[in-house]
Amino acid sequence: MSRLTQRAPETVPIDGIEYKINTGFRGCLLTIAAIGAKELTQYEKADILLDNMYDEIPPDIVQAIEKAIWFLSGGREPDGKEHPKLCDFDRDADMIYSAMLKKGVDLDAIDMHWWTFLSHYEELPESGFTRVVYLRVQNKRGKLTKEEYKDCDRIGWDVINMKSKDPDMPTDNEIWKYLNSE
Repeated sequence: MSRLTQRAPETVPIDGIEYKINTGFRGCLLTIAAIGAKELTQYEKADILLDNMYDEIPPDIVQAIEKAIWFLSGGREPDGKEHPKLCDFDRDADMIYSAMLKKGVDLDAIDMHWWTFLSHYEELPESGFTRVVYLRVQNKRGKLTKEEYKDCDRIGWDVINMKSKDPDMPTDNEIWKYLNSE
């Protein structure tokens, strides 16, 4: 499917029937947060996924889960590779919101399709958030330079390592200011 030639889906086919899938970015973010929760069982996560993504849950639960995950992945099929987690939508929410504003997308002013949100997210302009993600990549690879290590010290290793959210966590603007202060 090409986003240039076809509209983003509003339904998913399961056993020859098109089922409406919830496409709003906020609901999808809440679903991703719930299925990522360590304290929930796989069954609880599956129930939340199905309840959040479908108004009418299809009878073929396995296929419904697979299609919901396909949808949340932006229509991408799994490539079989292990990918490191570089973002936590809850922890990084303020930085993502700020980076979206920098791009001209006010998430408070609009409701958008999940795939549209993903397209914006994947092409965020240079910001404190994109710098933090870059530093997370370098840190996971063990390739931080001396200067990048200092940036991590200034930003805070809890932010780089995505530790539990601290109400005093610096905002995107504060991180950007730290990075440009020296």
